[in-house]
Amino acid sequence: MKKKILVVTGGRAEYGILKPLLDEINKSKKLKLNLVVTGTHLSNEFGNTIDEIKRDGLKISDKIEIIMSSDTPISLSKSMGLLLISFSETLSRIKPDLVILLGDRFETFAAGSACLVSRIPIAHIQGGELTKAAIDDSFRHSLTKMSYFHFVYTEEYRKRVLQLGENKKNVFNYGALNVDSIKKTKLMSLNQTYNLFNIDKQKKIILVTFHSSTLEKNTSSKQFKTILNFLKKLDDFYIVFTKTNADTDGRIINKMIDKFVKKNKESSSYTSLGQIKYLSLLKYSFALIGNSSSGVIETPHFKKPTINIGERQKGRLISENIVNCRSNLIDLHKAFKKINSKLFQKKIKLMKDPFDKNNTSKLITKKLEKIVLPKEIKKDFVDK
Repeated sequence: MKKKILVVTGGRAEYGILKPLLDEINKSKKLKLNLVVTGTHLSNEFGNTIDEIKRDGLKISDKIEIIMSSDTPISLSKSMGLLLISFSETLSRIKPDLVILLGDRFETFAAGSACLVSRIPIAHIQGGELTKAAIDDSFRHSLTKMSYFHFVYTEEYRKRVLQLGENKKNVFNYGALNVDSIKKTKLMSLNQTYNLFNIDKQKKIILVTFHSSTLEKNTSSKQFKTILNFLKKLDDFYIVFTKTNADTDGRIINKMIDKFVKKNKESSSYTSLGQIKYLSLLKYSFALIGNSSSGVIETPHFKKPTINIGERQKGRLISENIVNCRSNLIDLHKAFKKINSKLFQKKIKLMKDPFDKNNTSKLITKKLEKIVLPKEIKKDFVDK
Protein backbone atom coordinates (compact mmCIF):
# COMPACT_ATOMS: atom_id res chain seq x y z
CA MET A 1 0.00 0.00 0.00
CA LYS A 2 1.28 3.47 -0.89
CA LYS A 3 2.21 5.93 1.85
CA LYS A 4 -0.28 8.79 1.78
CA ILE A 5 1.79 12.00 1.69
CA LEU A 6 0.11 15.37 2.24
CA VAL A 7 1.99 18.51 1.16
CA VAL A 8 0.89 22.04 2.05
CA THR A 9 1.73 25.10 -0.07
CA GLY A 10 0.78 28.58 1.12
CA GLY A 11 2.27 30.93 -1.44
CA ARG A 12 3.84 31.55 -4.83
CA ALA A 13 7.51 31.21 -3.84
CA GLU A 14 6.85 28.15 -1.70
CA TYR A 15 5.16 26.31 -4.55
CA GLY A 16 8.04 27.07 -6.93
CA ILE A 17 10.49 25.54 -4.45
CA LEU A 18 8.31 22.49 -3.84
CA LYS A 19 7.48 21.80 -7.50
CA PRO A 20 10.31 19.30 -8.27
CA LEU A 21 9.54 17.37 -5.08
CA LEU A 22 5.82 17.28 -5.88
CA ASP A 23 6.65 15.89 -9.32
CA GLU A 24 8.90 13.19 -7.84
CA ILE A 25 6.31 12.14 -5.27
CA ASN A 26 3.68 12.03 -8.01
CA LYS A 27 5.87 9.66 -10.05
CA SER A 28 6.64 7.37 -7.10
CA LYS A 29 5.08 3.91 -7.04
CA LYS A 30 5.33 3.87 -3.24
CA LEU A 31 3.89 7.30 -2.41
CA LYS A 32 0.51 8.95 -3.03
CA LEU A 33 0.48 12.75 -3.22
CA ASN A 34 -2.23 14.90 -1.64
CA LEU A 35 -1.74 18.63 -2.22
CA VAL A 36 -3.41 21.26 -0.04
CA VAL A 37 -3.40 24.85 -1.30
CA THR A 38 -3.89 27.83 1.01
CA GLY A 39 -2.60 31.35 1.80
CA THR A 40 -1.90 33.81 -0.99
CA HIS A 41 -2.49 31.15 -3.67
CA LEU A 42 -6.22 31.83 -3.23
CA SER A 43 -6.07 35.63 -3.03
CA ASN A 44 -6.77 37.90 -6.02
CA GLU A 45 -4.70 40.62 -4.35
CA PHE A 46 -1.63 38.38 -4.40
CA GLY A 47 -2.08 37.03 -7.92
CA ASN A 48 -4.43 34.06 -7.42
CA THR A 49 -1.46 31.77 -8.06
CA ILE A 50 -3.51 28.60 -7.71
CA ASP A 51 -3.90 29.01 -11.47
CA GLU A 52 -0.20 28.21 -11.89
CA ILE A 53 -0.67 24.94 -9.98
CA LYS A 54 -3.66 24.04 -12.15
CA ARG A 55 -1.68 24.77 -15.33
CA ASP A 56 1.01 22.38 -14.12
CA GLY A 57 -1.62 19.65 -13.98
CA LEU A 58 -1.28 18.83 -10.30
CA LYS A 59 -4.39 17.50 -8.57
CA ILE A 60 -5.46 19.65 -5.62
CA SER A 61 -6.91 17.73 -2.68
CA ASP A 62 -8.18 20.75 -0.76
CA LYS A 63 -8.27 24.56 -0.85
CA ILE A 64 -8.32 26.59 2.38
CA GLU A 65 -8.93 30.35 2.18
CA ILE A 66 -7.40 32.33 5.06
CA ILE A 67 -6.09 35.71 3.82
CA MET A 68 -7.68 38.80 5.42
CA SER A 69 -8.02 42.23 3.81
CA SER A 70 -5.41 43.79 6.10
CA ASP A 71 -1.93 42.88 7.31
CA THR A 72 -2.10 43.78 11.00
CA PRO A 73 -0.95 41.34 13.70
CA ILE A 74 -4.63 40.71 14.52
CA SER A 75 -5.50 39.79 10.93
CA LEU A 76 -2.51 37.43 10.61
CA SER A 77 -3.45 35.75 13.90
CA LYS A 78 -7.00 35.31 12.60
CA SER A 79 -5.62 33.80 9.38
CA MET A 80 -3.64 31.31 11.45
CA GLY A 81 -6.78 30.45 13.39
CA LEU A 82 -8.77 29.88 10.21
CA LEU A 83 -6.11 27.54 8.86
CA LEU A 84 -5.84 25.64 12.13
CA ILE A 85 -9.60 25.01 12.15
CA SER A 86 -9.95 24.12 8.47
CA PHE A 87 -6.76 22.11 8.15
CA SER A 88 -7.68 19.93 11.12
CA GLU A 89 -10.83 19.01 9.17
CA THR A 90 -8.71 18.28 6.08
CA LEU A 91 -6.45 15.98 8.08
CA SER A 92 -9.49 14.13 9.45
CA ARG A 93 -10.86 13.62 5.95
CA ILE A 94 -7.65 12.68 4.08
CA LYS A 95 -5.97 10.79 6.96
CA PRO A 96 -2.39 11.18 5.64
CA ASP A 97 0.44 8.96 6.83
CA LEU A 98 2.87 11.90 6.72
CA VAL A 99 2.62 15.67 6.19
CA ILE A 100 5.41 17.61 4.46
CA LEU A 101 5.84 21.24 5.49
CA LEU A 102 8.36 23.65 3.96
CA GLY A 103 9.89 26.63 5.66
CA ASP A 104 8.77 28.97 8.37
CA ARG A 105 5.72 31.05 7.52
CA PHE A 106 2.70 31.59 9.75
CA GLU A 107 0.57 29.29 7.56
CA THR A 108 3.13 26.51 7.97
CA PHE A 109 3.18 26.93 11.74
CA ALA A 110 -0.62 26.70 11.93
CA ALA A 111 -0.63 23.58 9.74
CA GLY A 112 2.09 22.01 11.91
CA SER A 113 0.09 22.70 15.06
CA ALA A 114 -2.92 20.88 13.61
CA CYS A 115 -0.73 17.89 12.67
CA LEU A 116 0.74 17.72 16.17
CA VAL A 117 -2.67 17.72 17.84
CA SER A 118 -3.89 15.12 15.33
CA ARG A 119 -0.81 12.96 16.09
CA ILE A 120 0.28 12.90 12.44
CA PRO A 121 4.07 12.83 11.80
CA ILE A 122 5.61 15.80 10.01
CA ALA A 123 8.61 15.89 7.67
CA HIS A 124 9.90 19.46 7.88
CA ILE A 125 12.03 20.98 5.11
CA GLN A 126 14.41 23.90 5.75
CA GLY A 127 14.87 23.71 9.50
CA GLY A 128 17.91 24.91 11.44
CA GLU A 129 18.16 28.32 9.79
CA LEU A 130 18.12 31.72 11.49
CA THR A 131 16.36 34.96 10.53
CA LYS A 132 16.87 37.38 13.38
CA ALA A 133 14.36 40.10 12.50
CA ALA A 134 11.39 37.94 11.49
CA ILE A 135 8.75 36.00 13.41
CA ASP A 136 9.56 33.18 10.99
CA ASP A 137 12.57 32.37 13.16
CA SER A 138 10.47 31.21 16.10
CA PHE A 139 7.96 29.48 13.81
CA ARG A 140 10.80 27.53 12.18
CA HIS A 141 12.32 26.29 15.44
CA SER A 142 8.87 25.42 16.77
CA LEU A 143 8.20 23.39 13.63
CA THR A 144 11.45 21.54 14.22
CA LYS A 145 10.17 20.42 17.61
CA MET A 146 6.78 19.48 16.15
CA SER A 147 8.37 17.40 13.38
CA TYR A 148 9.64 13.83 13.37
CA PHE A 149 11.77 13.97 10.20
CA HIS A 150 13.94 16.83 8.98
CA PHE A 151 15.40 17.74 5.57
CA VAL A 152 17.90 20.58 5.95
CA TYR A 153 19.85 22.65 3.41
CA THR A 154 23.40 22.63 4.83
CA GLU A 155 25.57 20.87 7.40
CA GLU A 156 25.48 23.97 9.60
CA TYR A 157 21.69 23.82 9.67
CA ARG A 158 21.75 20.07 10.37
CA LYS A 159 23.89 20.69 13.46
CA ARG A 160 21.47 23.35 14.66
CA VAL A 161 18.51 20.95 14.38
CA LEU A 162 20.53 18.48 16.46
CA GLN A 163 21.12 21.26 19.00
CA LEU A 164 17.34 21.41 19.39
CA GLY A 165 17.41 17.82 20.64
CA GLU A 166 16.42 15.95 17.48
CA ASN A 167 17.56 12.42 16.72
CA LYS A 168 20.40 12.47 14.15
CA LYS A 169 18.93 9.36 12.48
CA ASN A 170 15.98 11.49 11.37
CA VAL A 171 17.89 14.56 10.14
CA PHE A 172 19.00 14.56 6.50
CA ASN A 173 21.10 17.07 4.57
CA TYR A 174 20.28 16.75 0.88
CA GLY A 175 20.83 20.39 -0.12
CA ALA A 176 18.30 23.04 -1.13
CA LEU A 177 15.14 22.31 -3.07
CA ASN A 178 15.47 25.88 -4.39
CA VAL A 179 18.54 24.87 -6.42
CA ASP A 180 16.82 21.73 -7.69
CA SER A 181 13.90 23.87 -8.82
CA ILE A 182 16.23 26.23 -10.72
CA LYS A 183 17.94 23.33 -12.48
CA LYS A 184 14.66 21.74 -13.51
CA THR A 185 13.01 24.94 -14.75
CA LYS A 186 13.49 25.81 -18.42
CA LEU A 187 14.25 29.52 -18.33
CA MET A 188 13.71 32.11 -21.02
CA SER A 189 16.57 33.44 -23.15
CA LEU A 190 18.03 36.88 -22.54
CA ASN A 191 16.19 38.33 -25.54
CA GLN A 192 12.91 36.70 -24.52
CA THR A 193 13.26 38.14 -21.01
CA TYR A 194 14.00 41.69 -22.13
CA ASN A 195 11.25 41.59 -24.75
CA LEU A 196 8.62 40.14 -22.39
CA PHE A 197 9.21 42.87 -19.82
CA ASN A 198 9.66 45.55 -22.50
CA ILE A 199 13.08 46.55 -21.20
CA ASP A 200 15.61 48.48 -23.27
CA LYS A 201 18.50 46.09 -23.96
CA GLN A 202 20.96 48.89 -23.18
CA LYS A 203 19.72 48.88 -19.60
CA LYS A 204 20.99 46.60 -16.86
CA ILE A 205 18.29 45.06 -14.66
CA ILE A 206 18.15 45.40 -10.91
CA LEU A 207 15.69 43.05 -9.21
CA VAL A 208 14.29 44.31 -5.91
CA THR A 209 12.66 41.97 -3.38
CA PHE A 210 12.06 43.60 -0.02
CA HIS A 211 9.79 42.39 2.79
CA SER A 212 8.86 43.77 6.19
CA SER A 213 10.96 42.74 9.19
CA THR A 214 8.11 41.30 11.21
CA LEU A 215 9.79 41.51 14.63
CA GLU A 216 10.56 45.21 14.21
CA LYS A 217 7.92 47.86 14.89
CA ASN A 218 7.22 50.56 12.30
CA THR A 219 10.51 50.13 10.39
CA SER A 220 9.22 49.00 7.00
CA SER A 221 8.31 52.38 5.48
CA LYS A 222 11.45 54.11 6.79
CA GLN A 223 13.80 51.40 5.52
CA PHE A 224 12.12 51.09 2.16
CA LYS A 225 11.99 54.85 1.64
CA THR A 226 15.78 54.91 1.98
CA ILE A 227 16.10 52.12 -0.59
CA LEU A 228 13.82 53.94 -3.04
CA ASN A 229 15.82 57.16 -2.61
CA PHE A 230 18.94 55.17 -3.50
CA LEU A 231 17.37 53.45 -6.50
CA LYS A 232 16.02 56.60 -8.13
CA LYS A 233 19.55 58.01 -8.36
CA LEU A 234 20.87 55.07 -10.39
CA ASP A 235 21.42 55.71 -14.10
CA ASP A 236 21.43 53.12 -16.89
CA PHE A 237 19.42 50.61 -14.86
CA TYR A 238 15.90 49.26 -15.11
CA ILE A 239 14.31 48.40 -11.75
CA VAL A 240 11.95 45.43 -11.40
CA PHE A 241 10.10 45.11 -8.09
CA THR A 242 8.45 41.94 -6.83
CA LYS A 243 5.80 42.75 -4.28
CA THR A 244 5.66 41.46 -0.72
CA ASN A 245 4.12 38.44 0.92
CA ALA A 246 1.04 38.64 3.15
CA ASP A 247 3.13 39.72 6.14
CA THR A 248 2.59 42.44 8.73
CA ASP A 249 3.08 45.86 7.04
CA GLY A 250 3.50 44.24 3.64
CA ARG A 251 0.82 46.40 2.05
CA ILE A 252 2.71 49.54 3.15
CA ILE A 253 5.68 48.45 1.03
CA ASN A 254 3.46 47.57 -1.92
CA LYS A 255 1.88 51.05 -1.92
CA MET A 256 5.33 52.64 -1.89
CA ILE A 257 6.35 50.46 -4.86
CA ASP A 258 3.26 51.55 -6.81
CA LYS A 259 4.03 55.21 -6.14
CA PHE A 260 7.67 54.82 -7.23
CA VAL A 261 6.80 52.98 -10.46
CA LYS A 262 4.19 55.59 -11.36
CA LYS A 263 6.85 58.33 -11.17
CA ASN A 264 9.79 56.38 -12.66
CA LYS A 265 9.32 55.04 -16.19
CA GLU A 266 12.45 52.86 -16.01
CA SER A 267 10.79 50.56 -13.49
CA SER A 268 7.92 48.09 -13.13
CA SER A 269 6.36 45.96 -10.40
CA TYR A 270 4.68 42.57 -10.22
CA THR A 271 2.47 40.88 -7.65
CA SER A 272 3.44 37.43 -8.84
CA LEU A 273 5.86 36.58 -11.62
CA GLY A 274 5.76 32.82 -11.38
CA GLN A 275 8.85 30.63 -11.26
CA ILE A 276 9.97 30.88 -14.91
CA LYS A 277 9.71 34.66 -15.19
CA TYR A 278 11.23 35.36 -11.78
CA LEU A 279 14.21 33.05 -12.25
CA SER A 280 14.80 34.32 -15.79
CA LEU A 281 14.89 37.90 -14.49
CA LEU A 282 17.25 36.84 -11.73
CA LYS A 283 19.54 35.06 -14.19
CA TYR A 284 19.88 38.08 -16.50
CA SER A 285 19.81 40.85 -13.89
CA PHE A 286 22.88 42.80 -12.88
CA ALA A 287 22.08 42.40 -9.19
CA LEU A 288 19.41 41.67 -6.61
CA ILE A 289 18.73 44.19 -3.84
CA GLY A 290 16.50 43.54 -0.81
CA ASN A 291 16.11 41.24 2.16
CA SER A 292 14.42 38.17 0.71
CA SER A 293 15.49 34.58 1.32
CA SER A 294 15.77 34.36 -2.47
CA GLY A 295 18.71 36.74 -2.26
CA VAL A 296 20.46 34.38 0.15
CA ILE A 297 19.52 30.93 -1.18
CA GLU A 298 18.93 31.29 -4.93
CA THR A 299 21.37 33.99 -6.08
CA PRO A 300 24.50 31.88 -5.34
CA HIS A 301 23.45 29.44 -8.07
CA PHE A 302 23.52 32.25 -10.65
CA LYS A 303 26.62 33.84 -9.03
CA LYS A 304 24.60 37.02 -8.94
CA PRO A 305 25.76 40.12 -6.98
CA THR A 306 23.37 40.68 -4.08
CA ILE A 307 22.91 43.45 -1.53
CA ASN A 308 21.21 42.02 1.55
CA ILE A 309 19.70 44.87 3.57
CA GLY A 310 19.04 44.91 7.32
CA GLU A 311 18.65 42.01 9.74
CA ARG A 312 15.77 40.03 8.24
CA GLN A 313 18.12 37.33 6.96
CA LYS A 314 20.72 37.65 9.72
CA GLY A 315 21.82 34.18 10.79
CA ARG A 316 21.49 32.46 7.42
CA LEU A 317 24.57 31.25 5.57
CA ILE A 318 25.92 34.17 3.53
CA SER A 319 27.73 33.29 0.29
CA GLU A 320 30.54 35.21 -1.39
CA ASN A 321 28.17 36.91 -3.84
CA ILE A 322 26.30 38.67 -1.02
CA VAL A 323 27.16 41.99 0.61
CA ASN A 324 25.36 42.72 3.89
CA CYS A 325 24.26 46.31 4.27
CA ARG A 326 22.41 48.55 6.71
CA SER A 327 19.45 50.55 5.46
CA ASN A 328 21.09 53.95 5.01
CA LEU A 329 22.25 55.77 1.89
CA ILE A 330 25.96 55.78 2.77
CA ASP A 331 26.07 52.01 3.28
CA LEU A 332 23.93 51.35 0.20
CA HIS A 333 26.30 53.37 -2.00
CA LYS A 334 29.32 51.54 -0.52
CA ALA A 335 27.69 48.15 -1.09
CA PHE A 336 26.75 49.02 -4.66
CA LYS A 337 30.26 50.26 -5.40
CA LYS A 338 31.63 46.96 -4.08
CA ILE A 339 29.39 44.66 -6.16
CA ASN A 340 30.12 46.82 -9.22
CA SER A 341 33.88 46.43 -8.87
CA LYS A 342 35.89 44.21 -11.23
CA LEU A 343 37.53 42.46 -8.28
CA PHE A 344 34.16 41.43 -6.79
CA GLN A 345 32.80 40.35 -10.17
CA LYS A 346 35.88 38.22 -10.80
CA LYS A 347 35.76 36.62 -7.35
CA ILE A 348 32.14 35.47 -7.53
CA LYS A 349 32.64 33.84 -10.93
CA LEU A 350 34.81 31.25 -9.15
CA MET A 351 32.48 30.64 -6.18
CA LYS A 352 30.66 27.39 -5.43
CA ASP A 353 26.99 27.20 -4.51
CA PRO A 354 26.89 25.96 -0.88
CA PHE A 355 23.27 24.83 -1.26
CA ASP A 356 23.75 22.56 -4.28
CA LYS A 357 23.93 18.82 -3.60
CA ASN A 358 22.36 17.56 -6.86
CA ASN A 359 19.00 15.80 -7.18
CA THR A 360 17.64 17.04 -3.85
CA SER A 361 14.03 16.21 -4.72
CA LYS A 362 14.93 12.66 -5.78
CA LEU A 363 16.97 12.07 -2.63
CA ILE A 364 14.11 13.28 -0.42
CA THR A 365 11.59 11.14 -2.31
CA LYS A 366 13.73 8.01 -2.00
CA LYS A 367 14.11 8.64 1.73
CA LEU A 368 10.34 9.12 2.08
CA GLU A 369 9.84 5.78 0.35
CA LYS A 370 12.22 4.01 2.73
CA ILE A 371 11.55 5.60 6.12
CA VAL A 372 9.56 3.65 8.65
CA LEU A 373 6.76 5.83 9.93
CA PRO A 374 6.43 5.96 13.71
CA LYS A 375 3.43 4.33 15.37
CA GLU A 376 3.48 7.24 17.81
CA ILE A 377 5.05 10.67 17.36
CA LYS A 378 6.56 10.71 20.85
CA LYS A 379 10.23 11.75 20.74
CA ASP A 380 13.10 11.76 23.19
CA PHE A 381 15.03 15.00 23.58
CA VAL A 382 18.58 14.05 22.63
CA ASP A 383 20.97 15.87 24.97
CA LYS A 384 24.42 16.59 23.59
